[in-house]
Amino acid sequence: HLYNNLGFSLLLEGKYTLAEAALRRALELNPKFRRAQMNCGIVLAKLGRDDEALAEFAKVGSDADANFNLAMVQIDKRMYEKARESLRRTLALRPKMKVAQIQFDRLNARLQVAQTVLAAEVVEPTHEAELTGAVTPDEASPSQPSDPDRKSVV
Repeated sequence: HLYNNLGFSLLLEGKYTLAEAALRRALELNPKFRRAQMNCGIVLAKLGRDDEALAEFAKVGSDADANFNLAMVQIDKRMYEKARESLRRTLALRPKMKVAQIQFDRLNARLQVAQTVLAAEVVEPTHEAELTGAVTPDEASPSQPSDPDRKSVV
């Protein structure tokens, strides 16, 4: 348990490479230590080694559980598209997994809001230059006649 605890502490500190080494040592001493396997899966996912993380998670639970656990780490890392894919795989393997469906729905709602905000920013650019009478860099060109009543942005 000592190496697992050390690995978990290092994980919490964001020292993933050191955490992996401690957790691997815990698993050498007890290859069926489920908590160390889960923690190792989390560390591997944090390191971006998703296939290895899935393999560790699968040692503890089903493939659906493994994909769900990976998705939770991906959400934590703000890797939302990857998380959505992991949740899709989870639900394909276990369609009635309520917690996975809830997370999938939340993630889709979050992504939809983000896309709506981005679309609004593109469709409605800021009209600050019109309001202040300032000239934007695109408008300021030597070939345009200058307007003495207009303020220039430099």
